[in-house]
Amino acid sequence: MSKFKIFFLGAAFIFLNVVFAAQNIECTASSVDTELSDDGEAIKTVFEGNVRVVINDIAIECERAIIDHKLNLLTIDTGLKFFWQDISISSERVSYNFQSEKGEFNKTKFVYAPFFGKSDIVKKETDTISMNSCMLTTCDAETPHYHLFCGSVRLSQEKFIIRNLKIYLGRVPVFYFPGYSYNLKTRKPPFSISVGYETELGNGISLILNNTFEKKRIDVQERIDFGTQGIGAGITIQDSTLPDTTSSVKKFQSYGFQKFNGDGASFGFIAEFQNEFANKQNVVIDWRWMKDNNFFRRRMYDRYLAKSKNPNYFSYSRPLAEGLFEFGFIDSAREDFLSPARIPELEFSFPYISSGRFLGSFHFAPARFVDVSGNEFSRILAEAEFGLPSNVGYGKVSPFIRFRNIFYSQNDENINNFIFSPGINVQFLARKGDNNSDAVYFSPSFSIFSNFPSEKKTDRFFDFYDINPDGIFSELNLVWDFWRKGVRIGNITFNNHYDAKRTRFEDSFLMWNFNPGERWSFHGQERLNFSDGGIKEMINMVMFQDNDLRVGIGNRSLSGLFDGFSFLFNKRNKNWEFGMSLNYDFKNDKFTSQRFYLQRQFHCLTAKIMYSKTSTTSIGFVIIPSAFASSEF
Repeated sequence: MSKFKIFFLGAAFIFLNVVFAAQNIECTASSVDTELSDDGEAIKTVFEGNVRVVINDIAIECERAIIDHKLNLLTIDTGLKFFWQDISISSERVSYNFQSEKGEFNKTKFVYAPFFGKSDIVKKETDTISMNSCMLTTCDAETPHYHLFCGSVRLSQEKFIIRNLKIYLGRVPVFYFPGYSYNLKTRKPPFSISVGYETELGNGISLILNNTFEKKRIDVQERIDFGTQGIGAGITIQDSTLPDTTSSVKKFQSYGFQKFNGDGASFGFIAEFQNEFANKQNVVIDWRWMKDNNFFRRRMYDRYLAKSKNPNYFSYSRPLAEGLFEFGFIDSAREDFLSPARIPELEFSFPYISSGRFLGSFHFAPARFVDVSGNEFSRILAEAEFGLPSNVGYGKVSPFIRFRNIFYSQNDENINNFIFSPGINVQFLARKGDNNSDAVYFSPSFSIFSNFPSEKKTDRFFDFYDINPDGIFSELNLVWDFWRKGVRIGNITFNNHYDAKRTRFEDSFLMWNFNPGERWSFHGQERLNFSDGGIKEMINMVMFQDNDLRVGIGNRSLSGLFDGFSFLFNKRNKNWEFGMSLNYDFKNDKFTSQRFYLQRQFHCLTAKIMYSKTSTTSIGFVIIPSAFASSEF
């Protein structure tokens, strides 16, 4: 009898594999009982004991399951665990159609890290899960310290889409929002509340919401500020498929505020866009606008510093035959206090043209300028260059010839400067390595060329295109790359320009970075002039990081303006974290920047207090769910 049962169970498993093969279903259990029709077709199968059902990318675990083969229906009423992608559901009962991939769960608890919650009824469709009257939280206490109550939730692989959202602290409702969409890929905190002291708007409170578009891959952040001296609001919109570290950016950031003392509103925006379209067409936009010069310096300090002294920029490029066509537009970004205005400058160029063995380029740029004294003038630049590169062993030799015509017009004064420039460029690549896959790549290049202008001197000395137009010049570029076991651990780059006729150097640049291990890193950049005062600018930093400690120290110098050091420190100890960063100017004997923060995790919530002193002083206090709290590590 036992042998017969064993044989029967084995035959049943083989039979089930054949029946379910088209639906990619696998079933295992301690016992299986199948009811057959008179013609031998399966009507119903009952699985009992350690049951596991796998349907495509879904797994279900329970003690008893029934499959109705005619209705393609799986029914479980003894409790189950359901797994789909990163979601797990515990439910008392489910009916699931494995052909339509739709099902309904009753009295459920679910986990989708970092969220978990519960709902009476959960419905699964082909690629989404929906639920009504749902509770969400990241707090695992029996009575959550905070939770979100949602009238309805729709969950996909990428987003939570919520209707009628209420935020509770304990049992007290503190905020209501009619609709909200949360991005599960970027995982930015759904909300944060902060208190500010001595800000642009005085003392006040700020609310920040991070959400996403329901049907598009776009993240949105809204900010509302209420202060004793005014109110403010801002919005940030960006492509949610691109991390912040990528070079391909799609982002718009705007903010505005109004003070109560009668001053006019102040506002501005920053827009960044870079995308490659069909046929390798590339568009780049880096544009900002501000109502007054101090707006970004006060309200978007870090972004302002990263972009200051750079003009607004638009460019379009696409391959053309064997070459490349580029078009650009440049504007001043209203930063008249930083640099002469450009109103505006257009560029048309073919940076790469192939014709047999010859390589060429063409550049055309009309512009209208206003200098620091308010004098207006126009400039038209036309430039063409042709080269004949030849490979020689591990190097390349490229003789070239360049023709450039620069036309200036100011009132009734016209200057036309035609410059003829022959030259040659030589470049090599050398490698030194050993049996341990450690290697050093050395790539030097040297250029020498002469300029023969028709106008030996112009009064447009501030114009880049006419700096030392006549004479013999040389350029030396040296690059070292250091590799260890197939990983690049460091680089040194040196760029140098020399005017042989005047026996003087222009500014040279030395840049270096090393990451010899997981704990130490070294970075630096120096700008120097061997003919005029030596070091002009330097930024160097040494970083050490080991588990819960990060320390950095370096120096910063800008000749005649700033000479000082930078220091940063971060320490984490269990639920506490402390950090600081300082910039001190020895020349003026003062701190130019001070930032301190202290944060503490209280179970599911993290409180953070911050102090910042730059051109303004501010103190902030933030409460945020710990699952989304940022760390400097």
